[in-house]
Amino acid sequence: MNITIKEPCALVFDCKMSTPLFIKMSNGVEYHRRKEDGRVVVNFPLSGSYSSNYKPIEVIDIHNYYNPSYSTDTSHVKIRQGNQIEPVAYIDLQENCIYVCRGFHKLNYQFQQAILEHEKAHTITLNEMEADNIALTNYLKRGFNQSQMLFCLKSHAPKCTDRYQNYVTKLQNTQ
Repeated sequence: MNITIKEPCALVFDCKMSTPLFIKMSNGVEYHRRKEDGRVVVNFPLSGSYSSNYKPIEVIDIHNYYNPSYSTDTSHVKIRQGNQIEPVAYIDLQENCIYVCRGFHKLNYQFQQAILEHEKAHTITLNEMEADNIALTNYLKRGFNQSQMLFCLKSHAPKCTDRYQNYVTKLQNTQ
């Protein structure tokens, strides 16, 4: 089923546990995937074309602290292309610059934004857990889903500490 989003909203899907919900962007990049039974609400902060294996049953206002006037301005932090393959991104606090890996542009927009929010949070704290909390709060304000942030962290921070793994587990359990 094709879905066209003209302005930010949330769509409600009635899902069966036996068939996970898949939503893909027009370029084929997976936007969201959940295996859940019952009502699943997915935020769409970006306009565009999507396809899904479920038909939405309802359109509602975007939720999770969405603030359309939230500034995505990164003028205080520069973003530059690095030469590294790993890590996906890192911040140089002396230069106030985030360096992204060579394949960063191939990641979907949601992952890029989750990673950048995490790195920007390091301008406030060096603690990984605190940076994740700040990044998650800002990510939700932009209308993205907590599960997208979690999936990004699981995919692109596989060498995290035990404490960090506990944080990820807590996030999963609140889903």
